[in-house]
Amino acid sequence: MAFYYAKQVNISVVGAVLGIIGSLLSGITMALAFPSIVLLIIAVVFDFLQKPAKGDK
Repeated sequence: MAFYYAKQVNISVVGAVLGIIGSLLSGITMALAFPSIVLLIIAVVFDFLQKPAKGDK
């Protein structure tokens, strides 16, 4: 959902992609819980930045 929304409003999809990866890592195994939490925090930062996507004028 976040990935689709980011594409629709033409903002960077880095936050959405990092969020999806972090959620998958925490869902797969709890051994990756700490790295996934760090990744999710970084994803939230990128989501709040909402920079315009490159290459679109």
